Amino acid sequence: GGGSSRVQRFMHSGDEDLFPLLDTRRSEPPHPLPPDMPLVFKTAIHALFYRTPALHPHCLSAFMTALDRLRFFEMEAKGTPADILPRNRATTYSRPLTRALTREVLRRLDEFTPQHLLRVAALLLRNKAADVRADLMALVFSRLYEMETEGLLEGGMIRKNLQTVASFWKAQDTHGIAFGHLEPSVKTFIQTLITAQPA
Repeated sequence: GGGSSRVQRFMHSGDEDLFPLLDTRRSEPPHPLPPDMPLVFKTAIHALFYRTPALHPHCLSAFMTALDRLRFFEMEAKGTPADILPRNRATTYSRPLTRALTREVLRRLDEFTPQHLLRVAALLLRNKAADVRADLMALVFSRLYEMETEGLLEGGMIRKNLQTVASFWKAQDTHGIAFGHLEPSVKTFIQTLITAQPA
């Protein structure tokens, strides 16, 4: 039914083009951040904060998508809202939920499907999660390289999204620090993807 189709669109398929998610050339300026977040969202985020280790990678991807659409990551980067996250974490760490999600993504890298790992990688890039863990994308791309050797990165849209994510990450890693720590085979893999990316 209609509800089922909405859920499927929200959870995302491998046919989704990730370029619009990362495109920094969009002409429309972003809307101002809302002054507050509805209580229902605050309650849900607070409840899930300590439950991120229990989320299946599929659900991690969906949760991160919801947070991005709520512009929570932008709010968190400007100063963690103490009324959304547990106070002891909000006052001790910068971007505590981003840190928790990053930790879980890395802990469960082997459990992601290619589609969901690419989407999570795009969300991490879009929200500058590497600021809280410098080797984040290097570890993600090391796993993507393993998937490539296992023949898991087939299909036109998966290849396109792989090229998009590689190009945007390389552009963000302006000093090449994370890239420099990769294995030579992974570097070659990424360079090949970037070279194949249409202008």
